[in-house]
Amino acid sequence: MEYVAGYVAGDDVSARKWQRDPAYSGVVPQWSFSKGFDRYAPLGPCIVSQEVIGDAGKLKLQTRVNSEIRQDTNTDDLIFGIAEMVSFLSQGTTLQKGSLIMTGTPSGTPLG
Repeated sequence: MEYVAGYVAGDDVSARKWQRDPAYSGVVPQWSFSKGFDRYAPLGPCIVSQEVIGDAGKLKLQTRVNSEIRQDTNTDDLIFGIAEMVSFLSQGTTLQKGSLIMTGTPSGTPLG
């Protein structure tokens, strides 16, 4: 974990049409291309260091759309912990300074 610079909020925007519509995604739904369009995955507003965050496995996460709460969960709801994800991913991917790992979607994400 000494290689983790900090944490930032992000939104891994999905183009559902490109993700699930066979006319766009092919016969098998895919999860990568539909998240890779220009201007997708906004981040911010700042990176917060581990010293400030403390245990990243115990952070409250709440998202809103037009003031309506859509998600209200905690990072302890992640299937894999932060250290476990970094360790696993670094086995097959060179994580360089500035690499970003997005942890996945918490409960409450609509499919539409």
